[in-house]
Amino acid sequence: MINIDAFRSCMSLMPAAVHIITTGMENDRIGVTASSVASFSDSPPSVIVSFAENSASAERLKENDSFCVNMLKAEDDGLADIFAGRTGLRGVDRFQHGSWDHLDTGCPALQNAAMSLDCELLDRQYLAGRLVLIGKIIAHRIDEACDPLVYQGRCYRRLAA
Repeated sequence: MINIDAFRSCMSLMPAAVHIITTGMENDRIGVTASSVASFSDSPPSVIVSFAENSASAERLKENDSFCVNMLKAEDDGLADIFAGRTGLRGVDRFQHGSWDHLDTGCPALQNAAMSLDCELLDRQYLAGRLVLIGKIIAHRIDEACDPLVYQGRCYRRLAA
């Protein structure tokens, strides 16, 4: 079996879009940076997201029945760091950065995101130390002309045009 360091090295080579997953409303909002997001099904249109089971964000996300997946643009690496906890900001204070509104569920949606997927929770499971959420997409916003932020090789990257 592969050891953890070798696994992490292999996975660091796999490019992944960078997202901010949000939930809650007003002064009870939270958001966290995540790259473990993928399409799940087109019937119903849904996505799958996972987080470390013991993270503070996972604790809050498992309590709510909705969340929003906000894919970041290439110029939003600073925002990714804020929501990854690299700047010391916590909870609702993170939302002082970026322009936020909401779609149908009321969860925070980044106004200038590459795309925002507003989701109702279909299922939550705990697997291999991860909280796995499956969300049915009930509303979306998209900017098809953007350059998304990608994480690869343990750093942020832009896609070559």
